[in-house]
Parts: sequence; structure tokens; C-alpha cells
Amino acid sequence: MNKIALFYAPEKGSTDRVAHKFAEIAGKERFDLTLVDENTKAEQLDAYKHIIFAVSTVGRDSWSSDYNKVGWDFFITKLESYDLTLARVAVQQGADLVGKCSTDDYEFSDSDAVEGDMFLGLPIDEDNDDDLTEERLTNWWESIRSDFE
Repeated sequence: MNKIALFYAPEKGSTDRVAHKFAEIAGKERFDLTLVDENTKAEQLDAYKHIIFAVSTVGRDSWSSDYNKVGWDFFITKLESYDLTLARVAVQQGADLVGKCSTDDYEFSDSDAVEGDMFLGLPIDEDNDDDLTEERLTNWWESIRSDFE
């Protein structure tokens, strides 16, 4: 079985917890979890055909004024020139994108991750809807499972 890469950041917050919870739900043995930091290289993706990126859905303007750069600040610039056309990814432009989900049952005012009536991935709100996290992760995994096998 080919492992699924799950790249996530930042550490010690909602994204970290959700990435690990998702791997538990979908089967830890299927995943290689990688905490994205300043040392993460785009070439690490070469080892995977299936990739999931777990990124905070809250913009840094909502974070504390003590905000320091996190892994995605470093890694996203490395991805901009990296060819992912042969990978199946949830979520990254240029790859075979899977994992879209309906905006129904979400309350939000604006999102750059919406195309039509679909999110370009699975949004999780641990601050306001933490009681829905496990169900949303389970349903999302069931909807993408066949794309990742």
C-alpha cells in the first residue's frame, strides 16, 4: 500500500489536532504525517502519489500580534514552482484536486476557498463547530477514500 502524505502546520493548535484526528479516523497506517516547517522541502513530495495539505483556515490577521512565521509561510513559496501534475492532492492548485465539499451546513461570510457552491477542501472550525469535527472528517474521508487507493 502506498502511504498518503499529510503535510500540516502550524504545530500545537487546531490544525495539528485535526491532522492527527483525521489520520486516526482514516487509519494511521495509511499516512505519513509531516509537520511543515522552514526545513521542509518540496522534493519530499516526490515519495507520494497522494497528498493532503492541512492548513489553518484562519488568516494571520486573526492571530495574536505575537505571530511568528509558521511552516506554510516557508513551504508555500517552495510549492509555487513545484510540479504536482502527477499527484492527487487535497488541496493544491495544478494537481488532480480531490476533496471538494459543499458549503451547505457552514456559516461563514467569505472564503477564498470557495468555487461555486463548493469548498476546495474540507473546512474544520474547531473554535465554533468542534462538535462537528469528527463527523465531518469521517464523511470527508469516505468521499475521498476511493481517490486515495
